[in-house]
Order: sequence, then structure tokens, then C-alpha cells
Amino acid sequence: MKFKDILIGIAISLFSILLFFAVAEIAVRILYPGIIPTTMFDWSSRHKGYPLEKPNNTFRIVVLGDSYTFGQGVKRNETFSKKLEELLNSYDGQIRFEVVNLGFCGLNTVGELEILGERGINPETWLPDERYTGLAYNPDLIILEYTLNDASTSGRSMEQIKQFNDKWRTGEVVLRVNPEPYRLPIPEPLDKFLTKKSRAYLFFMERYRKLKATLGLVEDSPDSTVDRYKDGSRGWGGSVWALNEIASLSRQNGIPALLMVWPLQIKLSDDYPFKGVHNKIITVGNSLGFYTLDLFSAFKGKDGQSLSVPSDGHPNAPAHEIAAKAIFGYLVNERLVPSF
Repeated sequence: MKFKDILIGIAISLFSILLFFAVAEIAVRILYPGIIPTTMFDWSSRHKGYPLEKPNNTFRIVVLGDSYTFGQGVKRNETFSKKLEELLNSYDGQIRFEVVNLGFCGLNTVGELEILGERGINPETWLPDERYTGLAYNPDLIILEYTLNDASTSGRSMEQIKQFNDKWRTGEVVLRVNPEPYRLPIPEPLDKFLTKKSRAYLFFMERYRKLKATLGLVEDSPDSTVDRYKDGSRGWGGSVWALNEIASLSRQNGIPALLMVWPLQIKLSDDYPFKGVHNKIITVGNSLGFYTLDLFSAFKGKDGQSLSVPSDGHPNAPAHEIAAKAIFGYLVNERLVPSF
């Protein structure tokens, strides 16, 4: 075989591969328009525009949480915090309501404790800043959103947490940086590029993750989630410690705190596999003096897949609206907000 023929063969192969991915990209964009690359997500600071000094005649709520609270995959005005703010302000009253979203992707309960009392995130620079703690916003109510993977991410050793926090304090890293090792079977720079540019890549990667979960090759199976909450689990122990510290800060400052548990959006029926985990979290919250709200009842009977961002499974805009209405009803019934 001549060298020229080899080159022609390679060229044809490369063209065929590029054509396949081009067709796949077009097909996904047409058939699954909800799958959006991260460059098209709204990654703006959710708490931008709220001054530290609380305006007169204003009831201010500070919300702590991870990517569910931040609203990964949805726009700022679609998050449950914004929807809750709209609901509170939709009724005639002499008090203005502000709901300040301090959620941040990748946080756990330990990180949320730090956001509340030690160092927050500057809404302009996205860097750690001791001026922007949750308490600095002078809230009248604290809402802590709890996601079931909090006990997993809290499971890093205290030395790892200390090292990460030391880097955070100096501005060497910010909280959205994932401290875990990269594990995908393709080069990380290529993964980052495709995540930003390709909807087909997001489509196939989501199915790749689901396949790994089905085969038991990843931690995110029902059994592994339940295991995180066994007595003696390091991750659950870290969560309980942080919950206790948050409850103490709320008492010391005379601010009521609501602990809200968001269900994993799978099997939202009587067969939901994490009922025991929810009960355990709520029981601990009650014992520490939190008001508690389990959002499972608000989502029960609904199709979890239709309430998820197609590209990564986070709650979509309709899911955030469901959560906002449930929180609003709870705050009114428990008289945690004035003028209702």
C-alpha cells in the first residue's frame, strides 16, 4: 500500500468521525433542546445586587446551600430563592422581602457553615471575602437547604478540609473548584472544552454516568447513599457537627433557622429509597432547634426526570417553583414571616 493511500484512508476516517459527531450534535440540539452547554448557563452571582446593609422596612432571608440552591442549569430568576421572594412580595403588605441566595456549587454543610459565619463570596469577584458572610447581611431568617450528597462531600478528612480552606482563605482557589481527582477516561482539557461547547457530549456523558450507576461502578447508588448516613459515618458526622454549629450561630444571633431537605429526584413515590435518610436528617434538625421542612411531600408522585436539567440531573425551573411554593406555605403556616 502506498503512503498516499494510507493518508487518504486516515483522512476518510477522520472525516467520517467528524461527520458522525456533527450529525449527533445537530440531532441532540433538535431532539433535546433542554440540554445546554455550561457557557449558556447563568453562572452570575446569585447574591449580586443585595447590599450588605439591609434597607429599612425589609425582612431579609439568607439561603445557604449547594448547587441545588445556586440553581445549576437554571437562570437566576428561576431559582427557588427568587421565586420565594416573588411570592412573598406578591401580597399587599408594608414590608419588603429579600431572599439572598448564598448557594454555591460543590458546597457541603461544613462549607455552608463557613459561608454563614466566617467568610462569604464577593458577588463581584467570586473570591472569598470575610465581609460577605451570611450573618453580615443581617438576616431575619436563615434557610439551610440540605442535599443528600452533603454527607458524602463532608466525608473528606479534616486535614483535607483544612488544606482546602487554607487555599480558599488566600484566594488560591475558590469554592467552585472541585478538589477531587479528575477521573473521566478522556483528557481533562478535552472534557472541559466539550462540556462548554457540545450538547451531544453532555447528552452522552449523562448516559455514561447513568450506566456506571446501574452497573454499581459509582458511589451514587441508593445503597451507597443510605450507607453515608449510618451511625459512625465520617461524612454524616461532619454534617451533624456543622448543623450543630449553624444552629448555635442562629441562637446566638436570635435568628430562626429552617433546615430544608431536598429529595433526590428518583422514585418519587411510596418506594422512594431514602425515606429513612430524610427522617434521620429531620430528627437531628429538630433536636438542634431548627425548624424543619422535608420537601419530599411536595415532590411525591411527580416525574423526577421531567423535573431535572437534562444535562446533569439538577432540579430544573419547574422543580424550583415547586420548592418555592412549599417553602412559602411552610413559612406562612409557621408564622416565620410577618404580615401573613
